[in-house]
Amino acid sequence: MLTILSVLIPVVLLVALGWFLGWRKIFDESVSNGLNLFLLNVSIPAIFFYATYKIDISNLLNPRFIAAYILLFFIVFIATYIIFRVGPKRSHVQSTLAANCSAVTNFGFVGLPILLLVIGRSILPSMAILMICYAAIILPCCIFMLEWDSQNQSASATAFNAFKKSIRHPFVIFTLLGILCSALHIKLPVFLVNFIQYVENTLTPCALIAVGLELSSAKLKELEEIAVFSIIMMIVRPILGFLIVFLFHLKPLYATIIILTFALPTGKTCFVLAKTYNHYVKESSGIISLTTLLSFITIPLSLIICYHLWPTTFVVRV
Repeated sequence: MLTILSVLIPVVLLVALGWFLGWRKIFDESVSNGLNLFLLNVSIPAIFFYATYKIDISNLLNPRFIAAYILLFFIVFIATYIIFRVGPKRSHVQSTLAANCSAVTNFGFVGLPILLLVIGRSILPSMAILMICYAAIILPCCIFMLEWDSQNQSASATAFNAFKKSIRHPFVIFTLLGILCSALHIKLPVFLVNFIQYVENTLTPCALIAVGLELSSAKLKELEEIAVFSIIMMIVRPILGFLIVFLFHLKPLYATIIILTFALPTGKTCFVLAKTYNHYVKESSGIISLTTLLSFITIPLSLIICYHLWPTTFVVRV
């Protein structure tokens, strides 16, 4: 429990720091915009590249694991989209971004360090799979949904435009470069590896401070709405995770990864995407912050249950 808290407490403190800097007007909106551009084009692509570069390409394919993750993602995504369109009657773009917040989790720099601590390096190929699924399948689908509303064109034309945008997206480009380097056994020079790691290490502080900056200007009404949304989501997602892994009869390692992935807080990329389309921005930042707080409960509980179900998967006691 102390190990998990030692990972999560700095995350919350960074969000609080961003909120304080925005509340005291030390940083303004231009700082937040700059941070998000840096995240979108530099820090996040570096994570995708380095994760796939470090993994043996032959270890990346696991059809049942991939199918379970994608199915669970789209169950949550579609259900949230329908609820927001029918209930609060939000616009198509807002409903899409809300659905994105409900289904995309922070497996990159919350899930990964926790799993490395409690399970070990055996989780790296599977975490790389999740990154590739997001960059190659999920992100294009989200862009397709967002572009469909913004342009008066056929579905096929919208799909083609979404594909073009996705294939040019830094996430996809650097993921493909990482896979290529891994497949060709290209060894990068030490100075370049160190440089990439330095850039990668900027992701957590920049993303969380940017989230806090946005949250500092959120209105009370917005916070009330996203609080209810976040609580329901953080209860339902892990439960669905347990159902899916038993339905697909996944091995303990893959089952633990899927369950923990959907017990994690909302991913920081949701905020970046909301900022890019200038919709659901404050709500996204609030959801990320609140789900981060709620993950103090969902992550330990999920790990404790997984440990009792599959104790040999773990390298430390939970």
